[in-house]
Parts: sequence; C-alpha cells; structure tokens
Amino acid sequence: MQTMNVSLTPELIKIVQRKVESGLYGNASEVIREAIRQMESSEQLAYEVRLERLRKALEPGLADVAAGRFADYSLEKLKKMIDAAEDVLGAERGA
Repeated sequence: MQTMNVSLTPELIKIVQRKVESGLYGNASEVIREAIRQMESSEQLAYEVRLERLRKALEPGLADVAAGRFADYSLEKLKKMIDAAEDVLGAERGA
C-alpha cells in the first residue's frame, strides 16, 4: 500500500484521534480510509439521486414522443419562424 502525507487542521486531528481512541479503528490511516470510502459512497448516492430526478423530469416528454405528440423542427424551420415573428413585431411597432 502506498503512503501519503496529509495535512489536517487541529480539529480534524482531534476527530481522528477520538475515533482511534474509541477502539473502532486501529489507527489514523483506517479512519481516513473509511472517511474517503464514505465520501465516495455519498457522492455516488447523490449522483444516482440526481440521475433519477432527471429521468423523472424526462418521463412526460418521452411519453409525449411515444404517443406521437411532438413536432419536427430543423434549424431552417426555426429561422423561418423567428423571421416571421420579427416581421409581425416590426409591423406592430410600425403601426
């Protein structure tokens, strides 16, 4: 196993020491390894929650597509729509 030197604040050092003194961990390295594992697990869970929220947000749109409720748009069609809207706005302003 590789070693790595890490600088900790006095508060973090006390936390690590308390964990070792509690007997739950054999040494400071075990505490740090467990903390990193917990951090990775927490980050993975947060990622999965965000992904599930995204999937839920997409469900109505995907259901619309599956039911055929959608419109095809191309860049050219969108440009024409914008031009037409600008023409209408320009005419309204000039009136």
